Amino acid sequence: MVRQRTINMLLVLVLAVSAYGQGTGKARIEGEWKGEWDKTPVALNLTAKGKDLTGTFKNRIPCGIYCSEGQTTAEATADIQDGKVDGVNLRFKCDVPAPEGRSFTVTFQGVVQGDRLTLTPQGSADIHPFVLKRN
Repeated sequence: MVRQRTINMLLVLVLAVSAYGQGTGKARIEGEWKGEWDKTPVALNLTAKGKDLTGTFKNRIPCGIYCSEGQTTAEATADIQDGKVDGVNLRFKCDVPAPEGRSFTVTFQGVVQGDRLTLTPQGSADIHPFVLKRN
């Protein structure tokens, strides 16, 4: 009898843990994510409130004649725009900083899988997905 009760309790515990992990379909999106996009260091700092996503996009860009002596790159930051979260999926726009004060608008689609965020830039056939990891 005691053995059967123990087995039943373990079964309930296993089912509860499984349900907790899959129940909401929500991912832990908030925080800092780092990686590389076309060999350029990138960092995202994300905040989610409901379905709204905000934050910043940082990258390092060649700074050419605008660099201080001995410097070849500079960190540039841009705000995330029109960000949305739907479970483990996210989407946002960003004016990605480029050399000499220029920028270009890119829409990103992403999927969070644990501590990995795979982002796919939209709108160009030659841009490949890249992976960021939770910092």
